[in-house]
Amino acid sequence: MLVELILRNCSITGEIPAYIGNLRNLSILDLSFNNLTGVIPVTFRNLSLKKMFLTRNMLSGTLDHRINGTALKKA
Repeated sequence: MLVELILRNCSITGEIPAYIGNLRNLSILDLSFNNLTGVIPVTFRNLSLKKMFLTRNMLSGTLDHRINGTALKKA
């Protein structure tokens, strides 16, 4: 039943765990200002996010312009 997950500036390293994409009630995700690497998990297509913040990480790859029908804006 988690609706908001805010882990901003927590010095988190490594890849974004794929299980976050299984948090179907999640509407706000903020993982910005960490040291995350790798790509955005494919499971994020399961999310219906209103807002997602991933700035100031070291992520690579491309991001679908839509996650579960929600248009994403490039910051």
